Parts: sequence; structure tokens; C-alpha cells
Amino acid sequence: MRNYSEKSNYMCGSSELDLLPFYVQSLNIPGITFTLPEIGGRFGTKINLSSDNVQYNSLSLQIILDEDYQIYKDITKIIFNHLDVEKGSFAEFSFDFWVQVTDSLGRSVMKIEYYNCKIESLGDLELDSMDDSTESSFSLDLQFDYYKIFYGDSEVPSLAV
Repeated sequence: MRNYSEKSNYMCGSSELDLLPFYVQSLNIPGITFTLPEIGGRFGTKINLSSDNVQYNSLSLQIILDEDYQIYKDITKIIFNHLDVEKGSFAEFSFDFWVQVTDSLGRSVMKIEYYNCKIESLGDLELDSMDDSTESSFSLDLQFDYYKIFYGDSEVPSLAV
């Protein structure tokens, strides 16, 4: 049965970060860029060879802020546990992350699992008492090494970098 109090069909989470599943206002399913090396051919033509490099775009989330700001507290706690302010460095850590997309009846359309994720940026949290909006959100961008997509019981082969 559909949860009508939730406006999106996108749920995310990470068991490694001890994050409870949370809803997002919007997200992107990252595109993939393939580098096709060129070699010179006869008479000034160029020949494209098979791809020798794969690059994923960032995973960008617009996270719905809950009433108690719990998801924001959880994410900033993770960041500050790995940030050394005195040295200005960010400790090396990575985690797995997942995105679940459901249809209007709550059935799974697809699940995407992202591996070896790293936080790229945490967006501003804007608080505006004059805003008519009833919900607030903030952005989170993640880089990752590769991902796998699951449609129902099948898995789409992943491309590891």
C-alpha cells in the first residue's frame, strides 16, 4: 500500500553509516562517460578504438529534512567524525550506499547499489521563516567507484573503474 504522506518514491540508505532509510526530494541516476582513444589513420582520418576508461558522474541527492533534523544531524556527524579541522584533512573512508525506486503502489522498480562512496559535498541548509514552503531540503553529492542495478530479481552487470 502506498504511503500518501511521502511525496517521493525514492528511498536511500547505508547500513555501514548507520543511516536509517530516508526519502529524497530528487536524485539523479549518474550517467557514464566512456573515453574512446583515437589513433591516426591513413589520409588524415582518425579511428576510434574501444573504450579504455570509464567515468561516472556524481550521485546527487536533494534530501528532505525531517521535523527533528535527524537526517542532517546523522550526515554531519559522519562528516565531522572523519574531518580533522586542525590539519584541514578529511580521513580516508568509504561506504556503500543504495537507492530504491518504487512505483505508486510501493513495489520495487529498481534498486541501485553504489560501492566505495565518498562524500563530495554537503549543500547549504537554508532556514527561512518567510518561506511558504512546508518542507526544507539540502543537497548531498557522492562520488563512487562503481554501481550495480537490480531490476526485480535480475542484476545488470556493473562496470568497475
